[in-house]
Amino acid sequence: MRAGKNVNIPGVALALALGCGSVEAASQSRSEPGTDPKRTQPLDLEPLGLKYHLRKLTDPLPNRVHILRVDLANEAIRPAVVIAADPDGDGPAEAALTDPRKLASDPSVVAFMNTNPWDGLPGADGKPDRSWFQGQPVDIHGIAVSGGKARGPLKPDAASVWVDAAGRVLLGNNAKDRPVEAMTGFQPIVKEGALVVPRGGARHPRSAIGVDRTGKILWLVVVDGRQKRFSEGMNLHELGSVLLDLGCWNATNMDGGGSSVLGLAGADGRLRIVNSPSDRSAGKARVRPLPMVLTITKRSKSGPSAAGEGESPSQPSTRGDERLTHEAVVNGSRAEVWAAWTTPKELEAWMVAHAEVDLRIGGTMRTHYDPQGRLGDPRTIENTIICYDPGRMLSYKVSKTPLGFPFPDAIKRMWTVVYLEAESPTRTRVRTVGLGFGDDQESRQMRAFFERGNAYTLQQLQRHLDKKNASDAK
Repeated sequence: MRAGKNVNIPGVALALALGCGSVEAASQSRSEPGTDPKRTQPLDLEPLGLKYHLRKLTDPLPNRVHILRVDLANEAIRPAVVIAADPDGDGPAEAALTDPRKLASDPSVVAFMNTNPWDGLPGADGKPDRSWFQGQPVDIHGIAVSGGKARGPLKPDAASVWVDAAGRVLLGNNAKDRPVEAMTGFQPIVKEGALVVPRGGARHPRSAIGVDRTGKILWLVVVDGRQKRFSEGMNLHELGSVLLDLGCWNATNMDGGGSSVLGLAGADGRLRIVNSPSDRSAGKARVRPLPMVLTITKRSKSGPSAAGEGESPSQPSTRGDERLTHEAVVNGSRAEVWAAWTTPKELEAWMVAHAEVDLRIGGTMRTHYDPQGRLGDPRTIENTIICYDPGRMLSYKVSKTPLGFPFPDAIKRMWTVVYLEAESPTRTRVRTVGLGFGDDQESRQMRAFFERGNAYTLQQLQRHLDKKNASDAK
């Protein structure tokens, strides 16, 4: 069934407009940075082995030090690295910069912090592009491992941070087994209970990871900086002294500067950034997009449930007002579902009357619901591809709305991510996440619009794949 010309029916949300919108809105997607930590102190996190503390220092300069102590002996939690999508496969980039709150958006995440240094790819002049925008392809420095899978070369060094199969955190390059999770900093600052960096040096915002002798007590430390008379930042010796005072046996200086960020879940379950990032836009704190983060994640008590045949799309769920999530398990392989979302022939078989896809970062996906219409006329819907991981993830935003679309301003702040996860060789979990919804009336109305449309989209996808598989079986 294809929708007609009336853009107000729920089916218009099928047109690859499942929450697509301006990526610049990502910095608004979770919370305002620099929120008062007293309001965000998560009273319910101590049973999970997490304890947050804000230390305010005045000597030698004003500094705010955010300290999260994590007891990894608590079996209810585990450390997990999340790496942004690889934008070019075997190309030079290893990740596309993504808002860290988006990287940490899984409902099981209770805390996150930035990790590895990284840099932009060289331009025509041979110099790295340091614009730091959402979706920017970048090179991650050092090892990056998530769920046992390495992104790039697995070459540890003295600044490597490992999580082994026993859940211990190990610092340095002497890990004996393949890491389950891994990241890399700039340099060790505490080794075997002693400072290993000289006095002096430049003061900047800082992030550091420290552990005790057992590797089961983890400290995540973020120092705000570049904010005169509020928090000036630290040199490495000052940072190491803080970590040594906490009881760290080993500690590593991670990426810092504008990348330094620490997020915690509050009593309401929403993640909030508790530090004050140093980047500014129009005088306000701006959260820098990152290629990866370290998260502290609640373990599932029951594990993944086995979905029954023809599992219905879920009811919309949110974590924070900006997120609109729908899920369904469909009868089709991940490759089949990917083709259904990204190839013109398949899109025209179940979603729209006309489709055109230029599958690349910055490419467009043009669709039209009216069989009598044509691509390029005023009722064409155009989306721009932000990034994708072939067969696994597609993110896009609306760059042109059809004539008469009722929410022209709200759609500019909105974007969508579609995730595909194999449940079995012949069944796939599809999750659509719309982000960038605001609190204004137009955004609220648009959200209700997409709640209906996105659920309808997954129903149509199920019907299409069921019909296709039944036909192939004959």
